[in-house]
Amino acid sequence: MKFALICMAGLVAFSSCKPKPEEEDVLGDVYILNQGGMGMNNASLSCYNSQTKALLNDCFRVKNKRGLGDVGNDLKAYGGKLYCVVNNSNTVEVMNLHTGETVKQIPLSSKMPRRIAFWKNKAYVCCWDGTVVQIDTATFAVEKTVKVGRSPEDLCVSNGKLYVSNSGGMDYPNYDSTVSVVDLSSFAEVKKIAVGLNPNRIQADGYGNVYVIVTGNYVDVFAEFKCISSQSDAVTQSLDFVPDIFTISGNTAYLCQYNYATSSCVVKEFNVVSKQVVKENFFTETVDIKAPYSISVDAANGDVYIGDARNYVESGDVYCFGSNGKKKFKLEVGVNPCDIVLVR
Repeated sequence: MKFALICMAGLVAFSSCKPKPEEEDVLGDVYILNQGGMGMNNASLSCYNSQTKALLNDCFRVKNKRGLGDVGNDLKAYGGKLYCVVNNSNTVEVMNLHTGETVKQIPLSSKMPRRIAFWKNKAYVCCWDGTVVQIDTATFAVEKTVKVGRSPEDLCVSNGKLYVSNSGGMDYPNYDSTVSVVDLSSFAEVKKIAVGLNPNRIQADGYGNVYVIVTGNYVDVFAEFKCISSQSDAVTQSLDFVPDIFTISGNTAYLCQYNYATSSCVVKEFNVVSKQVVKENFFTETVDIKAPYSISVDAANGDVYIGDARNYVESGDVYCFGSNGKKKFKLEVGVNPCDIVLVR
């Protein structure tokens, strides 16, 4: 009896020291979506563990024994899940936020999904067929569809409304020039706001303002950066500096642009409360970024992550800069790192 008790005590002690399976399976806290090339079927997911400094490229394939698909277009975290929009494969992959294992693959046949946003346990995906679909985040069922503008490129939520940038890119050179406003209670389009030719990336701050990059036609209609009030649903400001990519963290918008004239990358810090540029360049040293493709900020410590597509066909890089504007490290990832999600 005593021997059995000793064995049982030893077994309990051993079991308590052994890491839990879910802890062993945690990939890391920085996910990078690598877009790949159109028709190449080489979209991939990279994951970096800031504690162990380990980088795992193509982690979706490692965890799920299959590829991610053709053209990864957006990656966001919500409700303990990681959502990846795969454009040319017409799917939304839903993964466990910590292990990267697939929970559900949501088919959106022939819709060409682009970007995803969330509000009150619903996911909203804009699609190049001119629609936005509503997906329940508990059942992963597609519940509703609303018609918006042509080739909607991006979307965000502000003041109980969905703002959808309609690029019209599929009708090149006949671009769209509007942002659709969708009331989320009724899930109906209530207005189209004229913003300029070929609106693209769009994001809301915490004060009811929505910022959108208006790309122009790349020839004689130049790019603009505009601010929309979600109170009036009207353009309230056109900013002097036009970023290639941007992100908003707290009161600061980080506006990233590559200057081809000087062959240099600049990140301006813009205060969304004062509506003023407060720092002309976040970087405090020379950086070697060739094609800025994604930007994300760690709200906990002010680190800024920037994805560099380099030449758009070979492996890209992700740089991490400290809040002091100096490089902390660089990761070599997949082709065209288009989104960086921090899951601290």
